[in-house]
Amino acid sequence: MAPVIAPLIGGQLLLFTTWRVIFVILAIFSAILLAGSLLFRESLPKEKRVTGGVATATKNYITLIKDKRFLGQTLIQFFAFGGFFAYISGSSFVYQNIFQLSAQEFSYLFGINSCGIILASAISARLSNVITVRQLLTFALWQLTIGSLLFLIAMLFEWPLIPVTAILFFTVCTVSLFGSASFSMAMAKYGKMAGSASAVLGFASMFLCRNRISISWYWWGIYRDSHGDYNASMFSAFLIVPIWFGRKRLISFTHLYKPHNGARLQQNNISI
Repeated sequence: MAPVIAPLIGGQLLLFTTWRVIFVILAIFSAILLAGSLLFRESLPKEKRVTGGVATATKNYITLIKDKRFLGQTLIQFFAFGGFFAYISGSSFVYQNIFQLSAQEFSYLFGINSCGIILASAISARLSNVITVRQLLTFALWQLTIGSLLFLIAMLFEWPLIPVTAILFFTVCTVSLFGSASFSMAMAKYGKMAGSASAVLGFASMFLCRNRISISWYWWGIYRDSHGDYNASMFSAFLIVPIWFGRKRLISFTHLYKPHNGARLQQNNISI
């Protein structure tokens, strides 16, 4: 529910205060989380914990990176989540600067897209006994690629708000599909190294997100004065390039993955 509620609350706060207060509220929540982390204690019994420290962790990371199956899923996380975070960083500009929506109206549309993510996650859970995880991942990345292409065309030819919003809705909702499917395939054979595997996948998805956002807004600053709305096309390009290459990695690597005993999708919770 957080992806739906958060933008709505933020949009309403702007009616009564400034954006600075939002950051103060975020700082308060961060302090609460920090205090909670200090009070948290490990629940796993000592006899079941992995020992060895940094040396063992490094050895696990090398083992994971050498595995082509795992590397393929890591690259999907790397590129596809880069495109998703390009949407997060650039959607406010597209809606508010190009379509002239208010902060409150943008928060409503952002919340609707977040509802799409939740809906897609629920649908994938229903389909987990019908299709394999690989089929779900293939479908999700094709939908992501086609949606990104349509969004790029929409920005280049200046389509109106409604079709652009519909395209973004069906494109963004795939994050709950490819996220859980790719994660399940990557973790299938590494139950004993779950912590290390999860760390590599998390690093891959977040690392390009940070740099993709920085590059997007760097080009936005360059083209802002001389090209006007052309910066929206730049945003679209940064969205589609990582997704397209992520799809190519799927073709290159997922053929190496053969589900064991008819393995189906294991539903994972995606928090944004």
